Amino acid sequence: MSQTIISCSQKPAWVARCLLPITKSDYLQYLACAPEFWYSKHYADEFSAPPDEVALHTMNQGNEIEKLAREYFKPSEELQILFQCNFKSEQLLARADIVLTETKTGHKTLIEVKSGSEVKAEYLHDLSFQVIAAKALGITFDSMGVLHVNSAYTRTGPIQVSDFFTYADVTAQVLMLIPETKEAIKAAIGYLAQDEPKVQLHEYCGQKLACPVLQKQHPNLPDYSVFQISRIHQSKLRELLANDQVDIHDVPPEFNLSEKQRLQVNVAQSGRPHICQKSIRNALDCLQYPLYFLDYETLQYGIPLYDGVKPYQQMAFQWSLHVLPEEDSEPLHLDFLSDGAGHPAYEFAKALCAAIPTDGGSILVWNKSFETSRNKELAQMYPQFAPMLLDINDRVFDLMEIFQQQHYVHPAFKGSYSIKQVLPVLVPHLSYASLEINHGMLAAIRWFELITGWIPSSEKESVLKNLKEYCKMDTLAMLEVYHYLRFKLQ
Repeated sequence: MSQTIISCSQKPAWVARCLLPITKSDYLQYLACAPEFWYSKHYADEFSAPPDEVALHTMNQGNEIEKLAREYFKPSEELQILFQCNFKSEQLLARADIVLTETKTGHKTLIEVKSGSEVKAEYLHDLSFQVIAAKALGITFDSMGVLHVNSAYTRTGPIQVSDFFTYADVTAQVLMLIPETKEAIKAAIGYLAQDEPKVQLHEYCGQKLACPVLQKQHPNLPDYSVFQISRIHQSKLRELLANDQVDIHDVPPEFNLSEKQRLQVNVAQSGRPHICQKSIRNALDCLQYPLYFLDYETLQYGIPLYDGVKPYQQMAFQWSLHVLPEEDSEPLHLDFLSDGAGHPAYEFAKALCAAIPTDGGSILVWNKSFETSRNKELAQMYPQFAPMLLDINDRVFDLMEIFQQQHYVHPAFKGSYSIKQVLPVLVPHLSYASLEINHGMLAAIRWFELITGWIPSSEKESVLKNLKEYCKMDTLAMLEVYHYLRFKLQ
């Protein structure tokens, strides 16, 4: 049996019709990136792969918020409430989160539930698409609104749904968008019938190397490209790409870059690290023993799980601490990990303040803004620990700044100063690769699953062990990087 394959240039209009209807997600993708929209419809299997654990966690979080939103409006004889209403025509498919109908007047309100904490432009485009999809079926709405998370809400006891959400009437904004949306929908449908879009490298989107269209159309990018020049402005990046200067080794010496960017490029092109031993020594000479190498793990969740916590607050649940009493002494390791039974933040702060005395010693972290911000939040939540937590902040030294300030630049860093990029270069015998939990977001997901009962009791001890090993690796990595800079660097 022979099979006819239709090339892009041969595709008739019916091919586009076969890809209809377009959903509101398709439409928003079209607005964000038309080529990705085209690929997701024509190559759905490739461009609609199952979400990874992080994406799935985010989706589940949104679903839980949407469930909670169903309690915001109360049905009565005067108010009919429908959830998840589908509006499907030949060309469009939209699912409305909530539809309210006042039984006496017939007044209909279309409501979109969002897990964000403010009204974003994309929410208005979303609602505008839904209004048009419904209108194709003869359904009209008198008002439109967005029900979103109230970031100022603080949990005290059971979640108070009326306070957790904020309702915003966006009728005027959505109605203004309708004509524009109608034209954009036509353009999106027409775009599907076109040949495969060709995206030049200098037309990359804001995702840069993470862009799936870029990955598909330009799969053979160099291992170290100009995309990785730290903080390069889009205009400069596009200029390099337009001149076919993709490899970082091809950046001309006369090309205008900042001093830090030029140093990164020079190191990459020479293949030799740049090391300013004097600056490193001066920075480390300010440290006072005992040295405390400290790292936190946090959960940022939309629906607060504990009292005193706001939506999306970075709630600390774990810390690791390596203590180096003297220069030649053996390090000690201490840690804390909440099992969720008590209030994690309170137990975290209490244990931390007991572990770090207020009688001196430098506290080393990687990216101090994160730990110091958590300490300030904990100090507000628990004033009894405030003096000790703020004392910790006064003693913090950010080990990352040695690399961020380019006292040490290595070609293998590729413009990054993440500890996961620095560690294998300076301390190759240590690695995160063998850990069951090997990045912070996965640690947060596993802990969330643990305290909410998603993990069977038979696996609980194993997960706790894996969490401790990951956080311990963070502080051990800092300790070993410090040792390398202080004693092994020549």
